Amino acid sequence: MSTPSDLARRIYANLCQSPTRSLTTEAAMERYDLWGDGLAAVVAASNGYLRIRSPGLLEAVPQESRR
Repeated sequence: MSTPSDLARRIYANLCQSPTRSLTTEAAMERYDLWGDGLAAVVAASNGYLRIRSPGLLEAVPQESRR
């Protein structure tokens, strides 16, 4: 079973491949099987690499924006 940190790294890598660098939170929960507080746990474990923006958008944060 993957840890939230492992999933955060995988999701971040996948989002970085996307032109928008984002995915709806609903699609992320379905794609990565993150129900309940799972998505929040992954975002928290990402150390700022992932964030949820309203309305319901999971976004990969560019490295230069995390400084």
